[in-house]
Amino acid sequence: MISEAFDLNVNGVSFGVCCYRIEQDRDTQQKKYTFVDANQAFFTCTGYEREFFEQQDAVLEQILAENEQAEFRRQIVLAEQYPGVPYGNIGEIIMQDGTRKHLKWNVRCVKKVDGTCELLFSCTSVNLLIKTQRELLDRLNKEKSEHQRVVDLIKELPFGVAVVRGNEGYQFEVANETFLKMTGCDESSVTTGQAYLASYIYKEDFCVLEDAIECCKLHKSAEEFELRMQTADGELRWELLQCQLYYYKDAIPYYMIASWDIHERKELEDELKLLEEQYRMLEEVTDEFPFEYDVEQQHFRIPHKYRKIGKIKDDRQTYMSMEQMLSDICPEDRSAFEQMLQVATEEERTGTIDYRMNVSPEGEDVVYNWYRTVYRSIPGPHKDIIRVIGRSYDISSDRRIQEKLSEEMRLDPLTRLLNKVAAGEEVKKFISEKPGGTQVLFLIDIDNFKRVNDSFGHTVGDTVISDIAQWIRENFSEKDIVGRVGGDEFLVFMKDTTLDAAVQKAKALCDGSGKQLIGDDAVVNVTLSVGVSVYGVDGEDYSSLFQMADRAMYHIKRNGKNSYSLAQDEINKEYDGSRREKQVDSAFERNLDVDKDFMNVAFRLLSHARDMNGSLNVLLEQIGKKYHLDMVSVFEYEDHSLDMVLTNYWSNFGQVYEKSILPRSIAAFEQAGPEEFVLVEETAEGQPILLYENWNTGDDRIQRLAGIKFEYGSGHTGCLFLGVKDPKRVFGEAERMTHCELSRVVSVFVTLRNKLSDDQKEIWHLQSRDRLTGLYNLETFRKKVEELFAWEKKEPSGSTYALVHVDINNFSYVNENFGQIVGDNILKEFGTAVGKLSQVPYASRMYSDYFILLVWGESREEVCKNIETGKVYFEHQQKKKYPAAGMRFSVGAYFLDDFEESFEVMLENANLARKHAKELLSTKICIYQEQLRAKRDDEIQVTGRFYGALQRGEFELFLQPKFLLNEKRIYGAEALARWRMPDGELISPTKFIPPLENIGYIVDLDFYILEQLLRVMRRWKRAGKELFTISTNFSRKHFENGGDDFIERLENTMQRYGIEPKYIEIEITEGVIAENLQELKQCLEKLEKLGYRIAIDDFGTGYSSLSVLLEIPADVIKIDKSFTDRISLEEQRKFVSHMGDFIHSAKEEVIFEGIETEEQMKFLSDCGFKYGQGYLVDRPITVEEFEKKYI
Repeated sequence: MISEAFDLNVNGVSFGVCCYRIEQDRDTQQKKYTFVDANQAFFTCTGYEREFFEQQDAVLEQILAENEQAEFRRQIVLAEQYPGVPYGNIGEIIMQDGTRKHLKWNVRCVKKVDGTCELLFSCTSVNLLIKTQRELLDRLNKEKSEHQRVVDLIKELPFGVAVVRGNEGYQFEVANETFLKMTGCDESSVTTGQAYLASYIYKEDFCVLEDAIECCKLHKSAEEFELRMQTADGELRWELLQCQLYYYKDAIPYYMIASWDIHERKELEDELKLLEEQYRMLEEVTDEFPFEYDVEQQHFRIPHKYRKIGKIKDDRQTYMSMEQMLSDICPEDRSAFEQMLQVATEEERTGTIDYRMNVSPEGEDVVYNWYRTVYRSIPGPHKDIIRVIGRSYDISSDRRIQEKLSEEMRLDPLTRLLNKVAAGEEVKKFISEKPGGTQVLFLIDIDNFKRVNDSFGHTVGDTVISDIAQWIRENFSEKDIVGRVGGDEFLVFMKDTTLDAAVQKAKALCDGSGKQLIGDDAVVNVTLSVGVSVYGVDGEDYSSLFQMADRAMYHIKRNGKNSYSLAQDEINKEYDGSRREKQVDSAFERNLDVDKDFMNVAFRLLSHARDMNGSLNVLLEQIGKKYHLDMVSVFEYEDHSLDMVLTNYWSNFGQVYEKSILPRSIAAFEQAGPEEFVLVEETAEGQPILLYENWNTGDDRIQRLAGIKFEYGSGHTGCLFLGVKDPKRVFGEAERMTHCELSRVVSVFVTLRNKLSDDQKEIWHLQSRDRLTGLYNLETFRKKVEELFAWEKKEPSGSTYALVHVDINNFSYVNENFGQIVGDNILKEFGTAVGKLSQVPYASRMYSDYFILLVWGESREEVCKNIETGKVYFEHQQKKKYPAAGMRFSVGAYFLDDFEESFEVMLENANLARKHAKELLSTKICIYQEQLRAKRDDEIQVTGRFYGALQRGEFELFLQPKFLLNEKRIYGAEALARWRMPDGELISPTKFIPPLENIGYIVDLDFYILEQLLRVMRRWKRAGKELFTISTNFSRKHFENGGDDFIERLENTMQRYGIEPKYIEIEITEGVIAENLQELKQCLEKLEKLGYRIAIDDFGTGYSSLSVLLEIPADVIKIDKSFTDRISLEEQRKFVSHMGDFIHSAKEEVIFEGIETEEQMKFLSDCGFKYGQGYLVDRPITVEEFEKKYI
């Protein structure tokens, strides 16, 4: 009823409304106006009752004053001529009681669907309007006052605030000083209405603002977002904006926007992202991995390699807690690690820490590897530490080398027994840990050994020493301590024994060691003299036992040799303390602890060395100062040369000598054996000992020089030189022995330094090369290309260059079906082949099967020919080896017209061309063109607007029927996504599906369409409609990590809508099968058990075999449209039929896609196929249209 429908009230004013039907009198053919209805306000406003207007002859104009009627009729004529346009005026009416009043009225003609017309009249009292206008004016003044109060408040706020109109450009209504300062806009522009927010939004971020404002308008909620503002002077700054719908005025929305400067935070985030990307690349090409600790959250970022070793089972986990991290660190190192973190989080600093970390997969036995972390504290905007970042790498190999070398330092190089210092330390340690008991110390000397060296030479002498050492070692148990403590002296400490057993051992040593050496002019008998001391009887410390055994041994030496003696025997009391020529200096014995302390200094320098060369220089300085030397230096002898290289040097002359080569000038050093102390001095004529410039002039010169030759590495030799200016300086025996031991420390330093140098060269090689193919890594490739182009700009060669991006298609299929070893071999072969091409100066394996090459030639045609020739050749070679793999190359090339563009732009252009070639499945090279970048920009716009479009409901569910071929009757459907823009335009799926899949957003779109489908099916179910199976597509992205997350999300979604799984068909493309067959198979088997149907879409476009189809638990195979199109070719029909039968033998339901002609449908039906889909029956249509046609 109009009386109900037209109860109009605007701003407190009631409008009277009535309706007249316009009819044609059949007799007079004149127009007739019949009263239809009116609301109560109309009767109140005019002062007449309903009955008056319902009279047959009552006409609305009759209530008007006579002078108003003509104008009223004219307005009616205009309204009838122009339907929908309102006409009106203010006129006087005569009320039923005779009084007069003025009305404001309007008339409008409305055409109905059946062709008839009606006149709608509206009216209201002028007096009421005036009253209402006054009320509105009062309200407006009040609102202005309130608005001014809000404006004043806005201007006082400490952060940026503005109110903008929701019109084009978002005109400023008001803005405070902070907001104006942020934009660079002046207040006068705002006051005069000439300032627009859009002018200060960076163009690439404008869609962010639009999406946020749209959400505010739709959901009446506050939206928070980040974008870049472009100030009046062109500077870009990041701002955090919060937008909220403020009010409406004249049907225009106004928005309040608050802003906060986050530019420093974003710069820090960008720096962290850059570091993360650098670390990711570092992780790919080296054994290093990133270290990142979030101070606020107290958790660590999980590196990719941590997942590889199976430490993290959940691929969704990005960070690990402090407890998790500490649980993997060796308990002995945890406190140091925690202390490092505490210091690094309290103040900005850099540093390193070594610690042991468990590298075993979760649940397996613990295996600790040594790691070194180089870290740096990252401060936030307020200078507080927000991150500790760095890199970690495995140093287990270095640690093992150091431990091995440290152990080597304890061993005598000739006999592999403990050396004197190590043997003494072991004896002391045992006595301190286990005092008491019967322990026996043997001191053993080879009789007549000097005659052996003099008569037969050092080589025979070394053989004698080795044989005796082996004989001694064989006579004692493994627990006993055995060492070589002098040139021909040995020490044995026999643990937990008896005196009788010790005597028997001494007797056995003497009886079994005798041998006779016979030469041309000499016969030498080699025997042993053994002195024995007993713990608790002859002494209770190492020095006492050593001294007593030494006395006993020299008693035997003086009384015939080739026997043993106990220190406790009476005869040894006659020992007067005299020693033979080679006796150990008593000062050395008294100062054992002092020398041990200095050796410990040397060991500490070695074990804590960061810089081997610098630490060795420090050691030389310490040696010089402790032993009052004037010069200490290290030389390394050149192999196959008479030169030696000065590598390290210290002197109190204050001179610094660079690494230099000098001739070997001292014969005594050349003839000496390893660790033999040799002393030389100036000749009578004052000739310099060494050809050191400025060292040997005047009185201030080196006049005595000692040298100890040492061995390092694999057969290399060097020499430790000790120089003094005092020609009378004496090197005592103790000091000599200490310097000999120190030469061993120096040899370890030199060995480590050379090893680290070699390792560094290898690391540099690994860092610049891909390990698998030997090609450059991307960073080195970039440097090489930039160096070449810099040279080309300086001196142009006229050559043509192209950056070529190569991708081996279906490479994952090769890995899956032929194994990773085969895949690696293919990559190696490609790398080798490319490396041999003269027209490819530089090439890089970026990652996986992606390569980037720089190709040159005399012209573009030559470059293209070179690329095509290489491409065809390699494809042919692989086809011969792996015919079933179907390997092809997608190749994109970007020709360099000038050398001013950045490497990133060039690389991106080549990659765009490569992507385009892959999308087109082209076998030809794709050359970059500008429209490819435009296409890329469109894809960026698609991904940028996606979530906003999802929230606005721009994505729609379309359904395409599946039908039975014989009956053309539908038995199912396929759910498809369509994107409808606000202006009604539909975007093709080919434009939005690929970019959404590339970035991973497709996952959310797939589930959005599934939910739309489930809503429709739930509505059908509630309406009592019979449900049927509908397939819906799911991207490969759902299955990248095994598919468990996908199944969980699918089940949760299905449960919310109460639809049984049997009505949903999971549709995946054939390409997914090739990527990870086993994981996909397991996932599909789980889905099948849950009751879902499985369909393989686009079959025939990939490289699946029948055996693969038999493995996959699929219910439906959908044959791609490209095969259906072949039916129109007579020679192809038999192939299509056989292929369909072939597939049908593996799976029961086979659907042919893309059926568009009767001919295609008849052929397939005649061949016995039952199911089809295509435009012949119907295209994809909206749900509403589908329901009208088929439900």
